Amino acid sequence: VAPAAGRDMLARDVCLDAPSAAEGGWAYKCDQYPRCEYTGSSVSSYISNPQATGAMAGCFFYPCMHMWMNAKEVSDDKFVYRSLILFQFAFGLFLSAPVIEFGQMHGLCVGTFSAASLTHFFAMMRHCHSRRLWKCKVLLVISSMSFLTVFALVWISRADHHVLKDRSPFLFYVAEALGLSSQAIFPMLWFRDHTANPARSALVTSSWQREAAAGPRSPFQHSCLTPFQLDSPGPVHCSTATAARPSEGSLPA
Repeated sequence: VAPAAGRDMLARDVCLDAPSAAEGGWAYKCDQYPRCEYTGSSVSSYISNPQATGAMAGCFFYPCMHMWMNAKEVSDDKFVYRSLILFQFAFGLFLSAPVIEFGQMHGLCVGTFSAASLTHFFAMMRHCHSRRLWKCKVLLVISSMSFLTVFALVWISRADHHVLKDRSPFLFYVAEALGLSSQAIFPMLWFRDHTANPARSALVTSSWQREAAAGPRSPFQHSCLTPFQLDSPGPVHCSTATAARPSEGSLPA
């Protein structure tokens, strides 16, 4: 097991700074690095070996997990699940088909999971809480512009095989990294506006009214969220009262 400092450096290099990981021998380096193929360096090129592919999958574990958890919050919207399933399938193929071995299939997977993820996030925006809505919009705009830039650079590189890799070998990678980073942050920032959910509002209001009618609580009784706390993220939950439990010496014999 690597020391903690070494693990921190590895996570930083692979997840945030792929060029440094390539220089350190962890990520893949093409023969004429950084002037790889037509576009110069790219995320697809960097993850073309087993360890970098595994690191990429590890970095996107929590974003993908949050995407599924968020989708559960809006399970009544079937389009959210369909776009998410398509994204997850295409992203898995993206990791399974390295660009140096399956170039055309890899490119198709990139286009598919990019379109599916953007479509999914647009659908999730309809259910986003107002506090986070503007932040999610900013991330979605950055992601959309980044992927549009990526596809434009692909066409430019096909028209002129040398312009990108000779003049701006890292431009393609920067555009990819911005888009992927925005998409990784979006699902961890999003949460649903529960005040727009009548079933949840009725559940919490009913619980609060029953508790108010029951009169004073004992020190060990649980209390649930009030209707004024509905705008907080997360599911309805109960918390134990903070009153101190009497010590054993104070209990009657």
